Amino acid sequence: PLWRNTPPKTKNQEQPSSISDEYIFPSARQALSEALRTIGLKRNSRVALPEWSSHCVISSVAKIATPIPMHEVVKHNLQVDAILLYEQWGWHFSENLESVISEKFPQATVIIDRVDSADINNDKRQTLFPNNNQIDLISLSKLLGLDGGGLAKINGNYISFKDNHQDEKLSANLWNNIKNIQPKHSLMN
Repeated sequence: PLWRNTPPKTKNQEQPSSISDEYIFPSARQALSEALRTIGLKRNSRVALPEWSSHCVISSVAKIATPIPMHEVVKHNLQVDAILLYEQWGWHFSENLESVISEKFPQATVIIDRVDSADINNDKRQTLFPNNNQIDLISLSKLLGLDGGGLAKINGNYISFKDNHQDEKLSANLWNNIKNIQPKHSLMN
C-alpha cells in the first residue's frame, strides 16, 4: 500500500507506543495549568519563565501562579517555586543540567517544555527527579501539527485530563436565558 497503517518501529522499540486518551488534554496550555495545580503551586508561588515565552505559556502559568522573568531571577538570585526550560529545536539539555539546577534551584519544580522533542516516551531521557519535581510538557499541535492536544508528566507519570463540562453548562445556561428574554419594545408596533 501507498500509506502506512501502523507506526514505524525503531531499533529499540518492539511495539508502537500508545498513550491512553485519558492523558490527552485539549491543549498543552491546559496541561501546563493542571500540572502546576497538581504539584501544589498557588497564586503566591513564583515561576521563572524565559523572556521569550509565548503569551499562551505566560497565561497558563499566570492562571495558577505568578510568572517572573528568568533574567530577573538569575540577576537578583531570587527564590522561585518553579522554573520553565525549553528543549529548543528538540535538542536535549547538556549533561550538567542536573548539577546546575541542584545548585541554583534546589527546591524548585523544573518544567521542561518539550516543544519540539518527538521522543515522548524515551526512557533514556535525562531526569531531574527525585532531586527536583519535574513536569514534562508536550504540545501535540506544535510537535505533530494537530489542531490541539497536549500531555503533561509529573515525575515521569502522565496526569489525567478531567473534563468538568463547565463550558457545556455555561452555554446551556446562556442559551436558556436568551430564549426567555422578551423584548420590551418591538420595532413592528
